[in-house]
Amino acid sequence: MRTPERHIERKAEPRTQVRQMLVISIPLVLAMLVLGASCGGSTGSGDDPGAGFPAEAKSQSAGSTSGSGHGDTGNSADTASQGSTRVDVRAGGFEITMGEWTVAPEAKIIRPGLVTLVIANKGTQVHGFELKSESDDGTELEWRLLQPGQTMRVKVRLGEGIYELECYVGEHDNMGMRAMLEVRRGAPLAKRSKPTAGSSAVDITGFEYQPAVMTVQKGRSITWVNHDAAPHTVTEQGGGFASRTLNSNSRFEMAFRRPGTYHYFCAVHPGMKGTVIVKS
Repeated sequence: MRTPERHIERKAEPRTQVRQMLVISIPLVLAMLVLGASCGGSTGSGDDPGAGFPAEAKSQSAGSTSGSGHGDTGNSADTASQGSTRVDVRAGGFEITMGEWTVAPEAKIIRPGLVTLVIANKGTQVHGFELKSESDDGTELEWRLLQPGQTMRVKVRLGEGIYELECYVGEHDNMGMRAMLEVRRGAPLAKRSKPTAGSSAVDITGFEYQPAVMTVQKGRSITWVNHDAAPHTVTEQGGGFASRTLNSNSRFEMAFRRPGTYHYFCAVHPGMKGTVIVKS
């Protein structure tokens, strides 16, 4: 008598299962990689220094037209030719300049996160820097007094909000040494101009002459423009040419008809110095 045949279902060996999984998974992974490359990767938020943002990045506006000169409208080539860049002002240190009678932060809006404050006293008197939060947390920080010409670097982590920057010495805050700083996510990068070849303009900003050394041909004129809130002068060392006191947005123009090297300074803030080289 024949024994009935039995159908025996054999389970796949573990190695066989692994091979089957690999055969299915590899094409799937490859497809995901191709899809990701076509869509492009994302960058960091930039809310911390160096997180997804380079220290210096040129401004680019797709489809924009040139010739407006307002920074946000020129294409990358025009922006580069105009000598301006867009930067995260926290990179390398956020500069805050103090002097009679103003506090001048490098920008009015920055992004939250860790930042190094570079606080410089470019005045002729002793000043002390204080940072106050206008929010409910009541943050209030003070640092040591700064003698004229001194600079200090301090690291702080700033959250979103409004901060008051001022000098805590005597009545200096009431004399004008007070400024406001906004900290918020997505704050725009700041425009930072570079000297343009052939330009005969000197910007007075952050208690500095920029550029500090200007070279021109004999007979050319140079124009100084004060972008600071504090008053400044353009005064030649040892006598010679001198401007009146230049308030904010005031300008001074001087024609140089004799070759030579001319050193000048600010009579209000003697630590500010510049040089003009006139070639024949």
